[in-house]
Amino acid sequence: MTRRWLTALLLLLCWLPCFIALFPGGFSYDVTAEFNQQFEIYLRPFPRLHSVLLIGCLNASHGLFGSYNVGIACYAIVQMILFSLLFADMLGVLWEKRLHMILFLFLAGYCAFFPVIHLTVTHIGRDTLFAGLLTYLAFLLFRMSTEREKFFASLRGPALLGFVLSMTLLSRNNTSEVLTLLLLAGLNAVVWFRLRHKFSREIKVFAAVNMSVYLSLSVILSLVCQPISTPNPLSSMGIVSQTLVRANIDEPDKWTPEDSEAYNRYF
Repeated sequence: MTRRWLTALLLLLCWLPCFIALFPGGFSYDVTAEFNQQFEIYLRPFPRLHSVLLIGCLNASHGLFGSYNVGIACYAIVQMILFSLLFADMLGVLWEKRLHMILFLFLAGYCAFFPVIHLTVTHIGRDTLFAGLLTYLAFLLFRMSTEREKFFASLRGPALLGFVLSMTLLSRNNTSEVLTLLLLAGLNAVVWFRLRHKFSREIKVFAAVNMSVYLSLSVILSLVCQPISTPNPLSSMGIVSQTLVRANIDEPDKWTPEDSEAYNRYF
């Protein structure tokens, strides 16, 4: 455990220059639109979980200190600490599993020095929280599949997996809560069917945590984030199509007749 805390501290020190350079933290146009939801309508492309955390933090800092920058900095720092702990835990497990030293040093160096990691952990946009949770969720699933007996030796592993799963779902674009609950119920049924004979109690804990956390937070977030927009047709398009449509809507004066003709043919 001491090694994990030390690893987390070293990662924070490696990320610190980027945070100082971007102080108070990465704040793109996307974040501005997300923050401004509170004055108009909550948009489905912005996860309500992240919206509430972001808006609450910035409004609290403005109320206490008269500055939004304090809130941006606090959010970025907390996020950096969270990521350092997640990375430290993953590196710690890989060290205990005696991963080849060259591979381990490569992964540790990637977490500590790769510029994209620096920019990601210091940016307070919606994708950062989701990326971190999804990465840790995949890692927990890796642990469950490679060291099943150890993972289910206590209730901590299944409970943590259920919590991270529900938070990952809540940190992505808003979809139908009913559909997501049905998918969770189906997942829990499959896991129960596969592992019920040996880990009955642990699977019950996993299912109870992921269902209760997702359901309770969905209700709370639905009450807080009102009103919410209708589904955006762009959300069903691919990345290329979304980019073309946005460019056509936002900057129509820059399109030549040939561009418009090609655009119409494409769609």
